[in-house]
Amino acid sequence: MTPAIERFQSKYIVDPQTGCWIWQGGSVPVRSKQGGRYGMFNWNGRNGYTHRWSYELWRGRLKKGQTVDHRCRVTLCCNPFHLEAVPQRVNSQRGILQVHPIIIAAANRNCSKGHWLDEANTYHHSSGYVRCRRCAAEYKRTGRPRGRPRKGLVPA
Repeated sequence: MTPAIERFQSKYIVDPQTGCWIWQGGSVPVRSKQGGRYGMFNWNGRNGYTHRWSYELWRGRLKKGQTVDHRCRVTLCCNPFHLEAVPQRVNSQRGILQVHPIIIAAANRNCSKGHWLDEANTYHHSSGYVRCRRCAAEYKRTGRPRGRPRKGLVPA
């Protein structure tokens, strides 16, 4: 394998429940109402989206006018079999559709420090924020913050 592919494969983890390859490297915010982030990766001296790089590496080049759509609706997913090449119009229409809360939650299963946000490790604040209990305990013990609260997309 080339060094770029090895570097790419070292920067994602596989979610055992959904099969998503969740990007753990650098990312940028998504400009949409659903929010989220897109993974970024540098190859051949260019920065690009991880989902696009993954699609082109394992599925083939995109045709002119096509964009990569996350069929799983998890924007940090770079599993090439969760991605589909579609026209921009189709991708936009799919983004507007109602998204099931469990699918939205798949993108928010970990706190900013990587702790799993299951029912036992999640504190739901009345303001809508979700807090990792392990990070909160660490903060209480040391007095230092260990992660930010996230706006509640994890179903209660």
